[in-house]
Amino acid sequence: MARTTKLTQIGVLSFGKLMGAIYVGLGFIVGLLYGSIFFIMGGMALSEGDDEGMMGLLGGCGALILAPLFYGILGFLFGLLMAWIYNLAAGRMGGLEMTFEDEPVAN
Repeated sequence: MARTTKLTQIGVLSFGKLMGAIYVGLGFIVGLLYGSIFFIMGGMALSEGDDEGMMGLLGGCGALILAPLFYGILGFLFGLLMAWIYNLAAGRMGGLEMTFEDEPVAN
């Protein structure tokens, strides 16, 4: 049996924390991609005798550390903002309608 309910308010802090955690994961993936590119380019430069290739290797390490941190912070802040805006809009428009369906519990 399906039932319809409305989501009329979102916990701002809880949504911000959730979005921050999601974006840390996304930042880790982006950091791996950029880090790999920096490592490859830095290694190629070092193999050709260019001492500045070490900056590429350091940039790769930085991307692995800073991207998840940066993405996590921005995800948290934008999560706070999105939940706050949703609560304002839902207060005026009545919220988001959702339909749930009950499933039998297997013993």
